[in-house]
Amino acid sequence: MPGKAWGSDVMNLQITHETRYDYSPVVEVAQHLCHLRPFQSDTQTLLSHSLHISPEPDTQTQSIDVYGNAVNYFSLQSAHSRLVVTAHSTVTTHPPLLSSSTVTCGQVRERFRYVAGAAYDPAAEFLFASPFVPRHTDFLAYARASLIPELPLHLAARELMRRIHNEFD
Repeated sequence: MPGKAWGSDVMNLQITHETRYDYSPVVEVAQHLCHLRPFQSDTQTLLSHSLHISPEPDTQTQSIDVYGNAVNYFSLQSAHSRLVVTAHSTVTTHPPLLSSSTVTCGQVRERFRYVAGAAYDPAAEFLFASPFVPRHTDFLAYARASLIPELPLHLAARELMRRIHNEFD
């Protein structure tokens, strides 16, 4: 069952992304991956996309990664001192719908509790501490005030975002 929209603002965006490499000394062979094609979703419609690479690559392929993102691989097999990758995209954004899900914080916590032999869930990659953002008991205590086990997750997340917005400079 669809939820109610957050707002009615629709935006048309033209996006240009340019990455430029100036090499010294000259590069003989280069292999690159880029993720420059905007994602298509319920809140974003991709109207057009083009990718220009100079010098022109000898090999170029496109695939989709495990998260559904377009990945471009290209290689240059001749000497070059400059590489320019330019992506032009046009998207229309739509406001997200408010979730009508009844999944609670407690149910999500149980879903990600370790169980030997359980099926792999890609979202589990985001459960572990990072060397860049270590876990800290103060962070847990702050979030716990919003993430009440019986509360639907989408409402708890909105409450946590509201508190962060209001309480942090």
